[in-house]
Amino acid sequence: MAPQPMTVELLTLEEPVVQEEAVAMAPVAPFGPAEPLDPAFRFVIALGRALHGAGAPSDRLEDTLTMVAEQLGVEAQFFSTPTSLLASMAWPGQEPRTVMIRVQPGVFDLGRLEAVDRLAGRVSRGELSTTEGMAELHVAVRASFRRPAWLEPAAFGAASWTAGVFLGGSWIDTLACTVAGVCVGLLLVLTAPRPRWARLIDFACGAIASIVAVGFLAAGVPVTQSTVTIGGLIVLVPGLTLTLAMSELVARHLVGGTARLMYAIVIFLSIGFGVTLGAQAEGWFDTVEPTTAPVPTPGWAMVVALLVAPLAFCVVFRASFARYWIMLACAVAAVGGSRLGAATIGPELGSSVGAFLTGITANLYARFRRRPASIGLVPGVLLLVPGSIGLRSFSSLAADNVVGGVEAAFSAFLIAASIAAGLVLANATVRARQPL
Repeated sequence: MAPQPMTVELLTLEEPVVQEEAVAMAPVAPFGPAEPLDPAFRFVIALGRALHGAGAPSDRLEDTLTMVAEQLGVEAQFFSTPTSLLASMAWPGQEPRTVMIRVQPGVFDLGRLEAVDRLAGRVSRGELSTTEGMAELHVAVRASFRRPAWLEPAAFGAASWTAGVFLGGSWIDTLACTVAGVCVGLLLVLTAPRPRWARLIDFACGAIASIVAVGFLAAGVPVTQSTVTIGGLIVLVPGLTLTLAMSELVARHLVGGTARLMYAIVIFLSIGFGVTLGAQAEGWFDTVEPTTAPVPTPGWAMVVALLVAPLAFCVVFRASFARYWIMLACAVAAVGGSRLGAATIGPELGSSVGAFLTGITANLYARFRRRPASIGLVPGVLLLVPGSIGLRSFSSLAADNVVGGVEAAFSAFLIAASIAAGLVLANATVRARQPL
């Protein structure tokens, strides 16, 4: 069969493709400088930046800004991620203005969070104008609890000592945890003025903590290497970040939760790589692991650890020492609830009981004292977070123990989901007066 000839239709310029009426375009306004933002809009955006820098989770940040905007009479929508904030605001009947700002992932600064939240309430109630609120907001952001330089490494050491007790270490293990925590705190203080070191700090701290554990073994001190390493890094391991990510996902904030989840995984990998590299120092010395299980500290040491932990958290999270008592109450609720839950429904799901009691305690405090629930919630949840299990997972994988590593990773995610479920149930049972 002979091939059929191909025909091609050519468009001529004399025959327009579309009618001229269809391509008529509205006149475009000349490009020029944008109008200055309304003072109320500027205040809300600055408030969002300040709360983001203080570590407010994405879902709570959006709820707070929406509440403030409504009280100011502004129609607004907000979208927050760990690295950006998008705001669309308008007065009723006017065209909206949309602003996007780039922000860095914030770390928890509970003192700043409380000050900014108090200022937002004063502006919302009409006690201050938005212009006055903007001026005081700049002061609140720059203000911080000035403490001696040596206090932060000491707080890291105290937090690591309490972690050694909670992890079931011996007295020698807790002492080694304290030394590792102080070394990590010193490294953080020394590198704080050098932003270029920020991307390496997790790796460096993991290596330092691991080297300290190896150093004790090289000196003939019978310590448990994993307990010392994890205890020294307890403030840095991103278990709290992992839990916040699960909470954001449960709150249907999918973008923020997913981004925070991947951020937690990257930090786990960075710290774990540093720990693995630091452990290679064993080859330089003739180290011998203890053959007998460590004798845990007595029961009264747990009580002392519960009393010491809130003091350390006041320094680590830059909170006022006047908030010690609510932190202590939430710490007792977290530890007591998790142990009660572990005895009844298992260690993984039992964390939800501790999270539920912690959330109830923090929300009651926020409801009656009109302060952010995060002041008690963050330290309480830190005692529940699966950071140590996640780090054990990476260590097991690095040691070619694939089954143990996968099991530990699954346990870490299950505990994080359990904590998130407990917090959601607590928020449904006792609602705080404000999102933070």
